[in-house]
Amino acid sequence: SLSLSLSSLSLSLSPPPLSISLSPSDSPAKTPPASRRGGRRNTVITHPLVDVTPCSLVTGIITEVGVASRFPSSGPLTRPAAAGGSGSSSLTDNVIDIPAFLRDNAEEKLPETVATPKGAVRSGYTPLKEESIAAHVMKLSAVKAVLGDKDPRQICVTEVGDGNLNYVYILKSSAGTVVAKQALPYVRCVGESWPLSLDRAEYEAAALRAQYAVCPYLVPKTLHFDRSHALIVMQFIPPPHKILRKCFMAGERISTFAKDVGTFLGRMLFESSALRLDGAAFRSRVADWSRNSLCGLTEQVVFTDPYHDAPLNRHTSPQLDEFVGLLRRDAQLVRGAAVLKSKFMSCAQALVHGDLHTGSVMACEGSTFVIDPEFAFYGPMGFDLGAFLGNLLLAYYSTPGHERAGESYGRWLLHQAEEFYSTFCDVFLTLWRESEASPTGSGGELYSAGPFPRGSAMLETAREVYMEELWRDTVGFAGVKMIRRIVGLAHVADLDEIADAELRSECEKRCLLLARRMVVSSYRGGEVPTLGELLEEAHVLYQKPMAGVTWPVGK
Repeated sequence: SLSLSLSSLSLSLSPPPLSISLSPSDSPAKTPPASRRGGRRNTVITHPLVDVTPCSLVTGIITEVGVASRFPSSGPLTRPAAAGGSGSSSLTDNVIDIPAFLRDNAEEKLPETVATPKGAVRSGYTPLKEESIAAHVMKLSAVKAVLGDKDPRQICVTEVGDGNLNYVYILKSSAGTVVAKQALPYVRCVGESWPLSLDRAEYEAAALRAQYAVCPYLVPKTLHFDRSHALIVMQFIPPPHKILRKCFMAGERISTFAKDVGTFLGRMLFESSALRLDGAAFRSRVADWSRNSLCGLTEQVVFTDPYHDAPLNRHTSPQLDEFVGLLRRDAQLVRGAAVLKSKFMSCAQALVHGDLHTGSVMACEGSTFVIDPEFAFYGPMGFDLGAFLGNLLLAYYSTPGHERAGESYGRWLLHQAEEFYSTFCDVFLTLWRESEASPTGSGGELYSAGPFPRGSAMLETAREVYMEELWRDTVGFAGVKMIRRIVGLAHVADLDEIADAELRSECEKRCLLLARRMVVSSYRGGEVPTLGELLEEAHVLYQKPMAGVTWPVGK
């Protein structure tokens, strides 16, 4: 039995038969009538504070013409056909479609202009195009402070968004430049058939601010967040900064990005974890960040769809057809991906970026910025580390397809991968040890001083085990991120822009073979290669001809 009290709201949940009541805690109201459906007892809830109730507990919404239920079957919770209703609710899955229900059941026909659920389009939201964005943002004092008090017609607007989800604009005046990013209520690269919640913009704005507080020199400053339009206005990152992936494809060498990204993750992952925070603060943050709906998108496109014949998957065909078919029947690999999915969904270690790849980093020599944290949530540290490591390996294997990049450039990329992870470990462990040497000497909740005396061999051993497990997770997550970029929905330009399909497929086969090794070794006590061993394996595979190579199917 669970009992939860939210100020004047009381909720009680007991084992079946299900009984739910919401009422002021000092004067409980009577529970509304319940109905039988498929052997379960479901209670309709109506209360002024129903919007704080978990959706999974709401079985219906009372309207003046009947009850709109999320259960798609007839019964006393729907308006009977004899009374002018449809006899069933206009619902699918867990969506309570109020407009559709009212159209079906109201005495007077409702106009078709009544809103229908498309993701979570909020009141006042309109997509801002190139011709309207300047007029909108020039009303903001924070933007005027950068661009000057200009007529919107004096602002030069350029759309630069090449991502899968959002509009991104650069707005420039004679006084300065800003970036405006607006979330769309659907997956942009797919269309309106795949709706998304606009709340992700709120999480991105919060993540940018949290990251800026820890690493102000590695994260753009947020100037304004407009919730009604799901719009973030932020600091412009000027040339010669470029998207890191484009630098790799052009064969450009930036000697500082690896240390910068390693430092960013070392600081962010430690400072937001229970190694730094006390238990109450940590649990509060986990709760606050666990509602980002984009986690569901990640679960689908990273851990699920690549391992079956999902409609939006794509790959280089026919060259990869046999590989992909065997990949999806590879029991060891598919189980490994499921284990990693479980960790992604249940292991809340720190505030992770959630989509950290070489397209979400802008860099030039001596300066790096991490951008686009809209997927941020409290999850496993290894997910961020693996995502970035996996993207470096994808870039490495793509070098034969880019004229300005060759084997020597590939070796340089492997060195950057080593520099990145080594820097992360150095920064992370330094912060951990410094936290123990603080005046209180308490550190965070996770390894409290009672059972783990400061400076003890017991604590040092615990630290070694922690880092070993973190590396195991990093290797596994890197593998699934590589696989999804070759056989899933969203690919990477490093490989996709290799015009020669035969050459591209050879590069992709090497990626898939290494990725399989990484995923399978990361679970059930598998022997995980060290960082040095992994990079050496990558290099050996790079040099191996792919003619006649088959998929190593596991049982």
